[in-house]
Amino acid sequence: MAWTPDAENPGIPDWAQGACSLYALWPFANSCRARCPYCLLGDTGPAWPRAWTEAQAVAGWQRIAEQHGPCYVLFGGREPTEELPLLASVLACHYGTIATNCMFSTEEFCTLIPPERCELHPSYHPHLWRDLDEFLARLDYLRGADYRVPTVALVGWPPYLSQWDDWKQHIEAAGLYPNLAIARQCTYQGRRLPDEYTEEELAILRRLVWLEQFTPAARMDRPGGVTCAAGHVAFAVLSDGSIERCSQVRGAMVTQNLFDGNGIALLDGPAPCAEACCQCTNMWGFHL
Repeated sequence: MAWTPDAENPGIPDWAQGACSLYALWPFANSCRARCPYCLLGDTGPAWPRAWTEAQAVAGWQRIAEQHGPCYVLFGGREPTEELPLLASVLACHYGTIATNCMFSTEEFCTLIPPERCELHPSYHPHLWRDLDEFLARLDYLRGADYRVPTVALVGWPPYLSQWDDWKQHIEAAGLYPNLAIARQCTYQGRRLPDEYTEEELAILRRLVWLEQFTPAARMDRPGGVTCAAGHVAFAVLSDGSIERCSQVRGAMVTQNLFDGNGIALLDGPAPCAEACCQCTNMWGFHL
């Protein structure tokens, strides 16, 4: 559904609508221990170098809160929970979704991260757990500690697809919504995914998931020249701190940076986007 100027912000879940007015993407996490073969970011080994410190990031987000009020932030990148103190400091003045593989210490997580400030979007990576029940037990513990866990993502890695029906049933029985997702922009045994799924694999995807997501022609296409509210009621913070309309469009908000001490200046209203293909999966709802 397209956003309209008098509508609630589509990036913010119902429970946080009254507390936030802006939506933000911040793929800050630069390390992960999972080493998933299908990771979009490549080998999840040592942390990437950074040109900023934790103190600079916290100060930047505090300035944004003072200027615009709390934002709803999607914390992503590699694995955000590798940096729980940083997450806790930003969540002290904002709200958000934490995309996670759940490898964190539950004791440390529950000590540092307040459940009233966030929801978790976990992904099930079978190579990290003895079985799905072990993973779901961890989520059950977190839900018992009042954390919101609305979905569980399953990755469309070809060896996993034959088990999707069983996993989907178990996740639903646990009272969770299975978010079935394709493996994007990766290679499996020489095949480029998602364009080169086999017909047998596509049959599973067509049966269990919204078909248009998995046809090579779709590729998240949106027509060029649309008007979009990204940059007006939503923004993205890139790895170097640059502020952009979204993770795809560059330069539309002039030169701004989370770390420069000036806060951020949003666009006065929705604006045209000249991109021929929208790949901002979290910004579709801002198209007019």
